[in-house]
Amino acid sequence: MEILDEDWLYRRLHPACIKQNGTVSSIAFMTSKFPDGQASVDLAKLTNPIESVNRDGKGHRKLGQLRARGPRALGLDVAHDPLEDNHAHSLILGADSKTICRKLARLVDVLPNIESKG
Repeated sequence: MEILDEDWLYRRLHPACIKQNGTVSSIAFMTSKFPDGQASVDLAKLTNPIESVNRDGKGHRKLGQLRARGPRALGLDVAHDPLEDNHAHSLILGADSKTICRKLARLVDVLPNIESKG
């Protein structure tokens, strides 16, 4: 499925990824202190916020959203990568520096009142 620039992407966020001022930290796009070159997101038009935030079964997650055009403007790819149990699964590909992770994080808005159960 083609992901359009206007499409929304959802990213599950651990509480540590959200700064006190409510903005998203660069660690939202890192794994073990390294850039996540294949950041997992959900294509919003194939799911809904509650389903997306609860998908991994871990509690106390928030949900962020960003437009697909944002990562692309940073030179990254956005690709639909459906899984057997998650047709909405997609990837932001190519983040290779903390600077890119920081720029990605600035594109994310945390959705109010959406939090995983658990």
